[in-house]
Amino acid sequence: MNLKNNGSIAISCGISTAEKKVTLFMAENVIFILYQAFQFYLCLNAALSLNMIQITTVVILDLGATFYTLVQQIQIDTNLNLIQTACLGYFYIEPKYIQNEYLYFAFSLAFSIAISGISLKLYNQLRSVTYKNANIDSKTQAIYRTTLFLEMLLKVDFFLIVTYAFLTFSAMPIIWNGSLIVRIMFIVHSIMLVVAIFLEILVYYSLNKEWKIGMYIFFALWSLCGVEFTLFIDNGITLAKRGWCLLISLSKPIYMHIIEILE
Repeated sequence: MNLKNNGSIAISCGISTAEKKVTLFMAENVIFILYQAFQFYLCLNAALSLNMIQITTVVILDLGATFYTLVQQIQIDTNLNLIQTACLGYFYIEPKYIQNEYLYFAFSLAFSIAISGISLKLYNQLRSVTYKNANIDSKTQAIYRTTLFLEMLLKVDFFLIVTYAFLTFSAMPIIWNGSLIVRIMFIVHSIMLVVAIFLEILVYYSLNKEWKIGMYIFFALWSLCGVEFTLFIDNGITLAKRGWCLLISLSKPIYMHIIEILE
């Protein structure tokens, strides 16, 4: 039986909810494609610029992305099992599906370990080359490493802003069908994305001009953006609907007052 053609069974089986979650999973998969391009850029740029910090970052991100695929797969399996239990006799999972998906994870993990080994060897070689020909003291070396680290963070931050924006607007059809308070929360989060882009420009300018005040402003405001983004994305739409986002929770009385006026 086609569950989508039978509304009552589809609703009781949770197909509608599953479709919304699949939409977000598809958005995450697109992000993984963007991540591969970003990872390629980091690797190439690290090799050309002899940036040891980026090499370390590449390894960490690659291993992190690999294990996140396992987390995502567990989430998908959990939802499919719930639907299969609720739709007993109407829905089943292809046996080879789980086998193929976890085989992909095993391959990704093996590839990540191999890349980590090569990156470690390259890291050791670049470290000796970088400081062998550079007649600089330890303090200057520390400043240089800190600068490289901050530049790397800026690149990762920019990538995260792009991915958060993609996830946010992918969820817009789901969020926008919610209550007025949910739509207002979505608008606030979108504003925070714009603020984050402004902060990226600010810190890049401050780094090049050695402007300390600009750096302090960035770190202060970025900490708020980071907490807000993390809480918003952590548990997806459910968390947002509960109003647990930092800025949203602090401003909730204002939102409720606005809603009363609009109504």
